[in-house]
Amino acid sequence: MKLRYISKILFLSILHIIISPILFFWPKYESYIFVITTGRSGSGTLSKIFKNIELVNSFHEPYPIMNNSLALNQKFLQLWNWYVFYLVKLPTIILSKKKNTTIYLETNHLFLKSFSSHAKFAFKNKLRIIHLIRESHLVAKSMYEINKIPGTFYGNKWYLNPLDKDNNFNFSKIYSKITDEKKDVFKDYYLCLWYWHEMEIRAEKFKENNKSILILQYNTSDLNNSMLLIESLKNELNVCLPQLTKSLKDEDKNLKKDEKIRTIELKRAMSRASAFKAALR
Repeated sequence: MKLRYISKILFLSILHIIISPILFFWPKYESYIFVITTGRSGSGTLSKIFKNIELVNSFHEPYPIMNNSLALNQKFLQLWNWYVFYLVKLPTIILSKKKNTTIYLETNHLFLKSFSSHAKFAFKNKLRIIHLIRESHLVAKSMYEINKIPGTFYGNKWYLNPLDKDNNFNFSKIYSKITDEKKDVFKDYYLCLWYWHEMEIRAEKFKENNKSILILQYNTSDLNNSMLLIESLKNELNVCLPQLTKSLKDEDKNLKKDEKIRTIELKRAMSRASAFKAALR
């Protein structure tokens, strides 16, 4: 693992030296918009909405996504993220600029987890943020039904590890307070709820510590009227965006219906979300 890790760093360093002169003279975007979100919140749909606008170069989870694909511990993960952002992601973003595009938009739930601090430094006053929020029980329900659970091998690569010492919420302590007699059966669902609350408190702390950055907040339900959403963003961002001529159909949305392997009733999902929230106090 260490040899693989070091070899990748050396390769990326050499590649960066070669392309640095090109990056310096390459045309730049006027604005860089990233999304703070949990995932399973409509971020893919948001990206598709903006793909219909010529001035915006819109991407959903583009390479490199910046997930923990090497299963590194927290210390080495931070170092690896630094290298990947500056040697791969930033050059990729810069080189993605096409003629007539002035705005770069990336919808990627790894932004807050992996590279928000690097993006702040790289893009400075050109950075804009959209905080996209979906109700906790709907996010957790979606994650639970496609079996993408924090704390598993997959979950620790893409979401958050509930055992990390830096977490704001201690899952074990919260879980012990829940009186649901079937809580062991639905432990995976409670882990998904924990993830939502952990992400949202991190989002609030980011907003509190970065008041100089323009941060816009929208709910997933706002995506149902894409034309109204674009008009709102145009006013808030003070940018010239053309009128959107069509809205997305349901088949254009990333519902992952074919990936669902189990289900939880909406009423039960809501009641367990309330029980989890009560245990947070």
